[in-house]
Amino acid sequence: MRLAWGGRASSGGFPHWCGAGLLCLAVALGALLYWFEPSTTPWWPRCWFYEATGWQCIGCGMSRAFHSALHGDWAAAWRLNPLVWLAVPWAAAVWVTSNRTRRWLIACGVGSAVGFLVWRNATLIWFAQLVYTN
Repeated sequence: MRLAWGGRASSGGFPHWCGAGLLCLAVALGALLYWFEPSTTPWWPRCWFYEATGWQCIGCGMSRAFHSALHGDWAAAWRLNPLVWLAVPWAAAVWVTSNRTRRWLIACGVGSAVGFLVWRNATLIWFAQLVYTN
């Protein structure tokens, strides 16, 4: 018996059971995020980039944002990390598009992520200078 990859043997995609496993993993992580608040839970992983540099990476606040969204606090979720709400439909679009479009979407996504990283930390530096110099 041969496993069918991505619905067809020659498509080169993931086997169907990988999709089911990823769905189960997403549900389990969602349940953990619903029941445990990431900033007060000691075993929840901290951002190594923030710990090392003091700058926020593109993912900083993402788990807290999902926690807030799961509890219906959409404003707090947006405030903690607005990139999450753009990354979810972007990832879905990358998943379902053709290879040519996928390359373009990945390039736009990487450029947007780098731009968000610079903007997020530049505004923090600017705001800190504004507060501490006046």
